[in-house]
Amino acid sequence: MTLSLFASLFWRFGVRYWIRHWLKLLLLVSIVALGCGAFLAIGLANRASTQSFDRFAQTVSGQSQLVVTPALGDLSLDDLRSIRIALLDTEATLVPQVVSSARLNDRPDLAAEDSVFTLVGMDLLAASNFLLRHGSETTFLSTDPSQPSGPLERPRGVYAQAEASRAYSWDSSSTLALFVEDRLVNLPWVGELPQPEDKRQVASNVLVMDWRDLSELLGKPLHANRVDIVWSEEDRSDAEIQQAISHLEKANPGTWVVESQSQRQATGATMTLALRMNLRALSVLSLLVAICLVFQAMDSTVARRQAEVATLHSLGVSTRLTRLLWFADACLVGFLGGGLGLLLGDLMARLSTKMVGQTINTLYYNAGSIDHRYSFAEAGLAWSLTIVFCIAAGWWPARQAAKSPVVETIRQGNHRSSYSRPSYWIASSIFAFLAVVAYLIPPVRAANGHAIPVGGYALAVLLIGLVASLACLTLESLGQLCNSLGNRYASLRLALSQFRLPVTRHRLALAGVILSVGMTASMIFLIGSFESTVRSWIGSTLQADLFIRPKSVSASHDIPGIRKEIVESLRNNERTSDIGVIYRDSTRIQNLPTQLVGFDTDYLHRIDHTTWIERPDNLLDLKSGDTATVNEAFASRFQKKVGDRVEIPTRQGPLQLRIIGIIADYGNENGSLGIDKELFQNITGKTRPSAVALHLKAPQEIDSYARELREAHPALFVMTNRWLREETLRIFNRVFSITYALEGIGLLISVVGLGSMLASLLIERRSEIGTLQRIGFDLRSIALSSLWEGVALALLGILSGLLLGCLLGLTLVFLINKQSFGWTLTVSISWNTMLGLGLLTAAGAGIVSYFVGRWSAKLPPLAEE
Repeated sequence: MTLSLFASLFWRFGVRYWIRHWLKLLLLVSIVALGCGAFLAIGLANRASTQSFDRFAQTVSGQSQLVVTPALGDLSLDDLRSIRIALLDTEATLVPQVVSSARLNDRPDLAAEDSVFTLVGMDLLAASNFLLRHGSETTFLSTDPSQPSGPLERPRGVYAQAEASRAYSWDSSSTLALFVEDRLVNLPWVGELPQPEDKRQVASNVLVMDWRDLSELLGKPLHANRVDIVWSEEDRSDAEIQQAISHLEKANPGTWVVESQSQRQATGATMTLALRMNLRALSVLSLLVAICLVFQAMDSTVARRQAEVATLHSLGVSTRLTRLLWFADACLVGFLGGGLGLLLGDLMARLSTKMVGQTINTLYYNAGSIDHRYSFAEAGLAWSLTIVFCIAAGWWPARQAAKSPVVETIRQGNHRSSYSRPSYWIASSIFAFLAVVAYLIPPVRAANGHAIPVGGYALAVLLIGLVASLACLTLESLGQLCNSLGNRYASLRLALSQFRLPVTRHRLALAGVILSVGMTASMIFLIGSFESTVRSWIGSTLQADLFIRPKSVSASHDIPGIRKEIVESLRNNERTSDIGVIYRDSTRIQNLPTQLVGFDTDYLHRIDHTTWIERPDNLLDLKSGDTATVNEAFASRFQKKVGDRVEIPTRQGPLQLRIIGIIADYGNENGSLGIDKELFQNITGKTRPSAVALHLKAPQEIDSYARELREAHPALFVMTNRWLREETLRIFNRVFSITYALEGIGLLISVVGLGSMLASLLIERRSEIGTLQRIGFDLRSIALSSLWEGVALALLGILSGLLLGCLLGLTLVFLINKQSFGWTLTVSISWNTMLGLGLLTAAGAGIVSYFVGRWSAKLPPLAEE
């Protein structure tokens, strides 16, 4: 076979056919583009979320090669001195930093994520020294000798990115009113951040000020959250960096964490690993639904072009070359559909990036407004995967067409399925056996300590195969129902008779409906279970009348505090009947980031608002100083149970704690370790609680007292019980918002696929339709027959899809979710939503089927399309 012969045959056999039937090609390419676009959009959104952490780290760290952070608490002045002494023999520049969150005041016109900034305090003198040594034209310091404070003035104010300064119209006359911790502060805008020489991309939601000013503002004078260690390009080398690491490890008192910048940035990717994997899995399902339609279309094309295939065989074209021509056809569809999907995916990514960004900002870290940027790597992956899937979808029709004898090929009409009922019994048995094996596969531990439920993902795929096989087995039974109708309902009998010997496209359209309905139903199952569990958890946890926290909190990782004098004023107020406080701090256990929580044990004992997975025998044992509780995510991530011991680093040395209870907590997937507040303050040095719960003597005074507190403390969020419950559920719905879009795409593709299947079958039945018209069937009767055929297939697909959705939902709740996050969920199925899903899909299928039937009945007898 020569290339010229293949090209000539492909032009005559493939390209010219699609040119004549351009409308069908356009529909097919559009559906493939929709699936490819959904896959690409999620990929771009995932990449944007990871890069947002990189931009944040680069903005905070600049060109630093090493970062030293505390394992618990802050870096004291002694720590900073020890780090400096350890690196005296190196050419490194040290830049101490304090990082907090700040929220703009009096900007109701801004979205929530646009009013929150990361406030970074850094040693501006050290940073300016580094910039001057490298020939930078701008620094953080004034070099005007006429300034009253001298030629090297340390400005008291904030620097902002040029992009943010322009967006908010900040200039030298501007003063920023910011909520920082529990107070409202006014800080002058000093200037724009010096631009790095390497023009790296930096986050726009970062404000910079001197670290001494910010540390004093936060009530921690001369303390730091981290120290960035930087080398100039000429002094930087792997040997120099490794030597610095060695010096730091020798000087490490056991409370430092030394990381390279690449390790630090990798932390951002591992934080969101589970979220990104689950979204990617959903996008793959959307693409698979589209590929089912490609399979269906290729099968339709084979059936309608059998005479051409027979002609090729009679002319001596080999079976191998015929198969390659069909592969080229499928590759053309994948190439065009994937190419259009790259454009569509870019448009869809603008929405999906915003949705994923909201979830990242809420649950992980404050990245601000996450920018959508096109990635050729993601585009290449989506395009390649689409082409591969399309070729795979064309493999079976190509094989069937290539191996068919000439006489049989000419004689056959519709391309009947070559699989018998026993074949589907065997397939179902194999899928069931493999599903049991997949269920027993243990999870794989990821770099972030969470488990990757490999067996759970495999089980989900096998359940799809199992339910689809059983549905295909049931399909022929629909044809037997027409016997029970007698001579009544001619259109319905005619429709059901088509399933006595169903064609391959019937099964493919059925699989598409099952997959899309099953995917949507499984998410309804998961979201319903999650919402029910969260509502129950909220009802148990939120028992106070008022909840108070700083306004500067922007995400679950932010831990600003409330000053002790404010807490005491709340405690001593005559309206207060009881008060509870909670303390939080970040820590490292087994070199993995997690959270340390300081409980008011006496308050917990008085008002036990905790949902326990395993309740302690005596909660007051927490006050002994050597015990702790953990939440489910911690127990799963660190593989701990009640009675086990956990070691945490402190300035006094490693502290061993015995676990006495496990708490249900759905707000922190990295896990938390709970201890008594007295021990917390001793080992962290932090005396400011992160939140306060108030119980009032008179419930009717809740709203009035809340208004008074908001006026007295404008930097604090004062939330009523009712408002906080509603806000928690709103955040919950926002987290799942992107799944709704993916579900809609899958349903749209499946309904369009059903209509495409019916259209191709009715075109192939032109002789049958002509006969029906001659014996008295009018246009309406033929349209009704098409409607019943589509609705019958859709109903079987809907019922099977709902069954699949429940099975996948159970897999998500008890396997994938449990292994990924460690959360125990209570099963709750929203039957009304399930019913709505079924009715919506059936209605869509009915409408499409009816109008396809009317269209086909109007075609002239010899028309092909």
